[in-house]
Parts: sequence; C-alpha cells; structure tokens
Amino acid sequence: MAALSGGERCIKFLMFAFNLVFWLAGTAVMAIGLWLRLDSKTKALFEGPDSPYVFYTGVYILIGAGVLMMVVGFLGCCGAIQESPWMLGLFFFFLLIIFAIEIAAGIWGFSNQSKVVNDISAFYRQTYDEYKKTRDEHLKETLRLIQNGVRHLGHYCCFFTETFDPIVIHHRENFKSN
Repeated sequence: MAALSGGERCIKFLMFAFNLVFWLAGTAVMAIGLWLRLDSKTKALFEGPDSPYVFYTGVYILIGAGVLMMVVGFLGCCGAIQESPWMLGLFFFFLLIIFAIEIAAGIWGFSNQSKVVNDISAFYRQTYDEYKKTRDEHLKETLRLIQNGVRHLGHYCCFFTETFDPIVIHHRENFKSN
C-alpha cells in the first residue's frame, strides 16, 4: 500500500472520528432501549395483560437500532484505520440498508399518523382511568412522562399536539411535579 498524502490521511482520521461518534451514539441508543425495558418504573408497562404493543415494539426497535449502529460504527472505524475495502464495502452496504429503513419508516409513520395518535390517546385514557382507581405512583409517573413528551413534541410536530393536547390539558393539573 502506498503512503497516504496529507489530505487522504486527514479524511481517514475524520472518517474514523465520525464512526467512533456513530458507534458511541449506537451504544447510547441501545442503553436507552435496555434501560426502558429493564427499569422498574417502565417494566410494569410490559408485563401487564393490557401492555401496549406500540411501546413494547418501540423499545425492541431501539435496542435493534442501537446494535445496528454499533456494528456500522465498528465497521467504519476499523475499515478506515485499516483501509480495508471489505469492511468499507460492508459499511457502505449497511448505510444503504439504514437509509432504506428510514425512508420506509417515514412513509409508514406518515401514512399511519392518526392511528399512532389514537393508540397513544387510548393508552393515556386507559392509564388515567387506572390511576384514578388505584392512585399508583408508577402510573402517575407514566402520565407525567407522556405529558412532558407531548409538551416537547409541540415544538416539532403540530399534528400530534393538536390532536392530543385536549386530553393532556384536561388532566394536567393532577400531575404537576411536586
């Protein structure tokens, strides 16, 4: 292998640095997914008879996406440092797969946007009704998390908050942080 020029060496290390950050981001995504699945506050959401499949599936998608990001980051890091065409080819292939999945997920999300909002609204109502009966603190925390999520999504996703806000506003006074 011939020696690399200064610009090529710079690109090599920039690619390594980018993929190292990508690998770390994948580790964080996987850790968040595992935390949501195994944390005592959210574990009850998955073990009940009426556990919402959307959250259950979402957590496993987070874990899978984190693992895929870690693999891609690893292939990019090693491929860049070792200048391995095989690893860089796999890296590029996985990037194409991720891009295709993102496009498909965007189309699915756009076409099922009202169903997702209805599922979350129904889950919120069910959780609120259950909280009114039992006054369970875990349910109160779940409701508070949903309200905070809707409030933060309001800056980015008007459709979601226009549909969901009346429910949250109606119950917000019961769940203010202490």
